[in-house]
This record gives sequence, C-alpha cells and structure tokens, in this order.
Amino acid sequence: MSAAGLALGFPLAASLVGWALLRRVRDLDAEERLAAALGVGIAVLAGAQFLAFATGLGQGVVVLGMALAAALAWLTAPSPPALRWDPWLPGLVLLAWLQILLIEAVLPGFAGGNWYFDWWMHYDAALIFLGERDPHTVWGQDFSIASRNPLFNLAVAAPMGFGGGRFWAFQATAATTNGAVVLALYLVLRGLFGRRAAILGAGLACLNIWLMHLAWFTWSKTLVAFYLLLALHFHLRSLQREAADAAAAGRDFAGFWLASVLAFLTHQLAAPYVAALLAHGVVWAWRQGRLGAFLAPRRLGGYALATLALLAPWYGWLLAEFGPGSMLRASPLLAMNETAVTPVGLLHAMGMNALHSIGPVFVDMPRGPIRATELYRWLTKVEFNQAIGAITLAQGLGLLVLLWRRVAGTGHAGRGVAPGAACATALAVFALLGAALSLPLHPREDPYGLLPANLFPAMLAALVWSAGLLARHAGRRLLRLVVAVATLEYLALFWSHVAAVGWLDPNDINSGLKATNGLVFLADLLGPARPLAMAALLTMQLALGVLAARRISMERLPADTAG
Repeated sequence: MSAAGLALGFPLAASLVGWALLRRVRDLDAEERLAAALGVGIAVLAGAQFLAFATGLGQGVVVLGMALAAALAWLTAPSPPALRWDPWLPGLVLLAWLQILLIEAVLPGFAGGNWYFDWWMHYDAALIFLGERDPHTVWGQDFSIASRNPLFNLAVAAPMGFGGGRFWAFQATAATTNGAVVLALYLVLRGLFGRRAAILGAGLACLNIWLMHLAWFTWSKTLVAFYLLLALHFHLRSLQREAADAAAAGRDFAGFWLASVLAFLTHQLAAPYVAALLAHGVVWAWRQGRLGAFLAPRRLGGYALATLALLAPWYGWLLAEFGPGSMLRASPLLAMNETAVTPVGLLHAMGMNALHSIGPVFVDMPRGPIRATELYRWLTKVEFNQAIGAITLAQGLGLLVLLWRRVAGTGHAGRGVAPGAACATALAVFALLGAALSLPLHPREDPYGLLPANLFPAMLAALVWSAGLLARHAGRRLLRLVVAVATLEYLALFWSHVAAVGWLDPNDINSGLKATNGLVFLADLLGPARPLAMAALLTMQLALGVLAARRISMERLPADTAG
C-alpha cells in the first residue's frame, strides 16, 4: 500500500471502528465523540495487532474479525443523538494532521536538541510485533520490548504491515497517533475556558515548535499525552456535573478510567499523572461528603477487575516470554545506566532535571567565537527541550503585557468562561503533583532536562492555562499580535531547522542509524517531488495562523486600550 493510502486509511479506520463501538454512549458531544472514537479505535487496532502477534494469526484474519465486530456494534446500537460541531474544529484538526504528515515528508532525518535513537527503537519494536525481529532484541545495552508498554508500537505496526514494514509506513501512520494530542488539548481548553479559548490554544499549539517537534519525532510520548489529556477532560467534566447529575459524573469517571489505562498501556510515565488526578478526586469526594460512595468496595472492585482485564494480556505475555526476573530488570528504572543509588543522589538528580527543564538562558550559551553548529546546538536545546522555548516568545509576550496592564491597573475583567475552583485546582494538581511524582522515575541527571518526557503533560497543562488567560483577558489587537508573532516565530525556527538538517554531520547517531539499517524516510520516497511537499507544508502553516487570526476577528472583543 502507498504512503498516501496508509496516511489516509489509518485515521479513517481507527475513527470508524471507535465511532461504531461508542454508538451506545449517549452523552458525548460531537468533539468528545471524535476524540474518544479516535482513542478507542487506535487502542482496538493495537489490540488486534497484539492478537495477531501472540497467536500467529495473519493480519488479514484479524482485520476481518475486527471489521465484522465493528459492523455488528454499529448495526446493533441505537443511533446517537444529532451532533453539533464547532465549525472551526474540523479545519483545525485537518490542518494539524496534514502539517505533521508533511513535516515527515520534508525532513530527511532527525536532528537537534540531543534527540536520538528513540525514534528508531520504536520502529524496531513495531517490527517485533510484525514478526520481523526477535522479541529478545536489546537496544543500547539497556532496553528491551519489556521496557516500554506497547500500545503505540502495536498501533503503528498494524497499518505498517500493509506498507511492507518500511520506515516511511511507520512515519505515515505515526502522524495520526502523534497529531491527536491537538484534539485532546482542544477538549481540555473548551471545558475550562470555552470554545474561543479552545480554538486559540489549539491553533497556537500547532504553531509551537516544541510541541510540533514532539509530534514529528516518531515515538510514544505524544500519544500518551493524548490519552492523559482525555483522562483530564473527563475528570474535569465529572467535577462540573457531580452536583447536578451524579449518574452522568459516574459515566465521566468511566471515561477517565479508560483513558488512564490506555495512557499507561502507551507508556509508564502516565502513572504519576493518573495518580495525581485520583488523589484530587479522593480529596474532592471527601470535601463533598461523598468519600464513601467514591471508595465503595463494589465500585473499586469493578474498576480493578476491568483494569486487570486490559493489562493482563500484555503482562501475561511478558511473564511467559521473559520470566519475572528478566521482566523486572528490563523496567526503565532498573535498565537505566548511571542511576542515583542514594536518597541524596536522587534528590540532586531530581532538582537538576527540574532546573535543566526550565532552562535558564544564560546556562550553556555559546561562548567565544560563535560557530553555526554551536549556535544550532544551543538553540535546539532551548526550543526542543526547555520551558522557555515551550511557552514560545509569542505567548510569553502576551502574558507579560497582561501582567504589566494588571500591575498598572489598566486591564479589564475576564470575559467568557472562567474555570471553577475545583477544575482550576484539578489542573494544578495534574501539573504539579504529576510532575513531582514523575521526577523520581528518571533517577539520573539529564543536562537537556525532562520536559519532552516525564514533564511533557505538566507543560501541556501550563500551555492550557496560558492560552486560557490570553483568551479571557486579552483584546483583539493583542491576540492578533500573539498569533502573528507565533506564526513568524514558528516559521523562522522550523525552516531554519530544515535548512540545518542539510549540513549537519552525516556521521551523527541518527544519520548512522538510518544508513546502517537502510531506512527510507518519506522525504527520500518523494525524491525530486520534495520541494512540492515543502510548498504545501508552508501553505498549511500559514493557513493555521490565518485560521486562528480569523477566529479572533469574529469575536466581539474590546478594542485594545484594555487588551
């Protein structure tokens, strides 16, 4: 199957399967149903691939069985209620997905920010699930297939098999799994601040070099963030509906539970963020006098059994294949080299990793005669790995203007939806407690920080709050300025990166992996047609800026003496 066929077929198949299975769920609106359908569909495709791998059944048999099951679910379920869409969301989702796919088609390799190896390890792991690698393969003398939970690798392996297991097929399918985070980000923003903030925040996310780099790098972190943000959304919705409709809040908790388990099956780093939301839920239930119902043994037992049912196939296979000793030694904590072995060493590593992730600009700046390679190394370290790059110059400028006006007394009260205290607290707990619990999971100092890994969900929560503040307190001119600066900033950083990839050392780790393994990237597949992909990509990026600016222009916002 061609790259275009895989790129189009995978999101369509996943969405249709998920949509069919969710037809019985009545209280999802259009945007929630789309996100949930995509998440469930990706998980079902991953499960089907695991069944094919573990049983030796051919992919065709499993795909046929899955299609029949989805058709049966569709035919036997009642029709869902009529759905009303945010008219701006389909265009935004389409542009976001096309942008990531075209980035994969433009870049002939991965470079910058000390990012290496993981992209190839996930590809190689997907080949294991296609039966083309030994399950006991070890990467980097540390990690095996038992070191990472499998949902991402299984999900991309399913369509990869129809592309001959080639790397370009891996890229074409990963564009869907990694681009889905924009949709989940939209839902969280909409639930907290309303639709205008959701479109603004999701649009700015697509013009954020830090987030887009995480999305075009073919690994599992962006998919786990998608599921975690879905879990956060359903947790927030349960808080909002608890007083008026306890039964509906209970259904929201079921959505939170399913998204949380799927996040964990994608990557273990989901656990601390899920634990943070559960802790918030327990405290909230206690304050509302409903702790007994929240912790009812029958309820907890049912969710525990359901969790066990979803986790048992993977961990059962690991036990059978590796045995308990090898399975434990392969866990990320034990497989990682140079780990801190004392409490003081662990606390030092945690503190330094937090500092490196924030990224004070004066640390590690090029000194002496500035060479292009050294400047590029420093710039990508900031933009790909640190909070000062992730917040972007545009949003930082907008927030500073709001702060200045508040101090000067020239600002105005917020407009639109304001998050309630419980929801605002939940977002803070998700970010702060989740980050604090995740730091010990990387027990060694990393000079490039942990923002793209353990702290990724926390940074997304910060971007949610930033976009919400701008949407509520900034006027039309300031918002237009933020979007304009974001677009120019993103274009300058991205296209300078494209230019830099062409003259980087061909003997670096990523180029060596590509050459040694004979990998064909989408950019290589295009050959002389690559400039057409570049032109299309630039058009998509400009269209994202125009869409966000157009949405702002249609709002009844104050003229900008106050914002």
